[in-house]
Amino acid sequence: MYNFLYILIFILFHKGVHSLFFLVQQGGERCFFEHVPEKALLSVSYELISDEGKDCVLSISDNQRQVLKNLKLDQDIAHKRLSFVSHRTDDYTICVHCPGRAWYMNQSCKISLNFEIADLGADAVDSLQYDVNYETTAKKKQVEDLTSHLNHFIASANVIQEYQISENRNSTKLYEVYKSMNNWILVFYMIEVLIVILTSIFSIYHITRFFKTQCII
Repeated sequence: MYNFLYILIFILFHKGVHSLFFLVQQGGERCFFEHVPEKALLSVSYELISDEGKDCVLSISDNQRQVLKNLKLDQDIAHKRLSFVSHRTDDYTICVHCPGRAWYMNQSCKISLNFEIADLGADAVDSLQYDVNYETTAKKKQVEDLTSHLNHFIASANVIQEYQISENRNSTKLYEVYKSMNNWILVFYMIEVLIVILTSIFSIYHITRFFKTQCII
């Protein structure tokens, strides 16, 4: 949605475009100045000519050197653009800072920048509509991360709950099996006792009868 609005604004109110191709030493900084009128859209698109520039940071600051917007060059691979709507006529500074690495790695970062200024005018749509609020975007990302962690926690809790339910089900089945086995063992034990008693009675009866027939008793 934002990209469509940017393109529409540039077509209607476009004032100027100029491109720069330059080298930045790692650990160094290159800055450029642009005079931007009030309520004008300053759009800086970039292109990484070499992979060494992926750690570089593109920033827009006012004449007090207060950073208004910044963006790591490998952060927005899809759009490769940093946009800012000026709130007053001023000279703005666009800087590319490339952090240094080890002292023995002295490499240059090849970067191409395109500056585009579109005058929105007094009757244009509220500039905040086109001004990307990175603070809000960061908060949205925090909310998304929190939601992702929460979903992961809920999924883990569901897995634990399902495991506990499965364990309870298995324990119940095992208890029922043991209970059934104990019942059968008790039945067999009672049958065995009954057989022993009947056998004893039968034996006593026949022994007594034998002695009576022999006139011993």
